[in-house]
Amino acid sequence: MAGVTPPFIPLRLPCFPLSFRLIPPKAPHHIPPDSPQGGLSFPCGLLYACGMYPALEHRSHAIVLLLGPAALYQAGLHHWLARQACAQGVHVIDCGNHFNAYLLARLIRRQTHLLEAALARVQVARTFTCYQAVSQLAETPPQDAPGLIMGLLASFYDENISLPEGLRLLEIVQGHLHRLSQQAPLIVQAAHPPANAAARAVYPEYLAENASLVLHPAAAPSVHQPNLF
Repeated sequence: MAGVTPPFIPLRLPCFPLSFRLIPPKAPHHIPPDSPQGGLSFPCGLLYACGMYPALEHRSHAIVLLLGPAALYQAGLHHWLARQACAQGVHVIDCGNHFNAYLLARLIRRQTHLLEAALARVQVARTFTCYQAVSQLAETPPQDAPGLIMGLLASFYDENISLPEGLRLLEIVQGHLHRLSQQAPLIVQAAHPPANAAARAVYPEYLAENASLVLHPAAAPSVHQPNLF
């Protein structure tokens, strides 16, 4: 089924506050994140409200990489999707079965009573293998509306996909990411590899090197427990 690509379809109806650090990618004018002008820390579980996405909505050539488990970004991304659905629209490629249509519909209802019209502005395609992901990206044209790719690396960690093959496919993927970001920003969420696939840590590193912005959960501060006696 590697050659079968699910089509884009328009949608129809069917805590903790987290701390993140915005890290500029390596570049000639890179500012270290620990410097006073470096990474921006913000405690916010709803990523769209942190002020980053509004600044990128009209910026082309921007690839925003969200590194870490999809669960950390689930609420924030769906709030952002609802916001886009009520505006110019958005296209989504779900590579890890993370898109939640029911949650999105609930969030849209909080912003507008025109639910069906908003959902029609959300295009969704799902892929289940890394080959399908590559094919879907290849068949997706650049659009004026922002794009979101959820769980991009999920199927790349399949033990049946060799490391050289994964890197070959990822190089193709990177070319499509740049192409799709020519007219509107592209947000890519990707998790780190599981413990049994540690050698594939080069995958997210490769994506990070080619991203405009990299966002990942900040390390939780250590807590010192004083002695009782």
